[in-house]
Amino acid sequence: MNKTHLKRAMALTLVVTLVLCQSFVTGTPLSQVVSKLQHYVAEAGTIRSAAKLPRAASLSVRGPVTLNGFSASDGATVFSGGGIKTTQDSTAVLSFGQMGQVELASASNFTLALEGTTLGGQLRAGRATIVAPAGVAVKIVTADGPILTDGKDAVVLTIDVTSGKTRVESSRSLTGVTTPAGVERQATDQQDIDPQEALRKASDAVSQIQKMQTAARQAKDVIKLNCLNDKLLQVRGLANVLEAQVKDLEKADQNAIKSIQTGINEAAVRVNNLLSEAQQCVGENVYNPRETQVNVAPPVDAPVDPPTPFPTPTPTPTPAAPPVGKIITITTAITSTAALAAELANKPSNSNNNTLSPIR
Repeated sequence: MNKTHLKRAMALTLVVTLVLCQSFVTGTPLSQVVSKLQHYVAEAGTIRSAAKLPRAASLSVRGPVTLNGFSASDGATVFSGGGIKTTQDSTAVLSFGQMGQVELASASNFTLALEGTTLGGQLRAGRATIVAPAGVAVKIVTADGPILTDGKDAVVLTIDVTSGKTRVESSRSLTGVTTPAGVERQATDQQDIDPQEALRKASDAVSQIQKMQTAARQAKDVIKLNCLNDKLLQVRGLANVLEAQVKDLEKADQNAIKSIQTGINEAAVRVNNLLSEAQQCVGENVYNPRETQVNVAPPVDAPVDPPTPFPTPTPTPTPAAPPVGKIITITTAITSTAALAAELANKPSNSNNNTLSPIR
């Protein structure tokens, strides 16, 4: 038994002792004592222990992402004050386990800020989806001001600043969400989703994405595998949140049921959207578009153009032969020169006579 449970047990024992003493001293009927005990127990059930966020988040990346200006990889630890930037071709997820997560879309700039039970940060660019269970407040600061939740209800908020103005979306009512003046708010009410069905669908989504992972790994398709890894991590985080909320719902009183059910509805919608995105990861020409060559056969009765003849090559002009007379003259000169050289080589040398004999 941890310290929190021990304190609760001691407090409940003290309440029971005081009520029994009051009944004994004042003579209060036992039925009234039981009624008071039930009232105190119900109030004790609504008191939640303060949800303490982890000191840091675990980072999951798809594509090139930077953390404090340096390249980040899967599993990196992000402390409060850490700055995450995604590009046009990348996304990132900050996971706090059962305490929620922050999903950053492409071209986002986000700085994490953790303070006690408040999950917060500053969103300078892009879009962020914040998943927070009941007991965890949210504070996201944009250029238009802070977006705040009271932490009483579980929330799934999407905050978008891509257009230059802040836009806040939720699949449920935005009751308990405070936004600055001028911020666009959009909420879509929907019917409550069965908690066990939501948990089952989340488990099924994990299994389906794992099968897609196996196929992508066998095909050695790195692009599809990275995309699926990103979706799987987010679905697993939501499945953990759903599991915790279902357990809370089983022991919650009437006042807490509504807020827990709201969180279950939003998490279930998010799981369904992520499964659709995972199916797009393995879709054709989604993340790795390539030019596709299409050969279209002409109709049978289409006129056939005659083949284009190859152009006739232009013959290269052959240099004209010199006149016959010139050839004979050149040949005679060469022959005479050769004969003179042979005669000079065979004639003995005469040192007293420096003149050459005339050619006969």
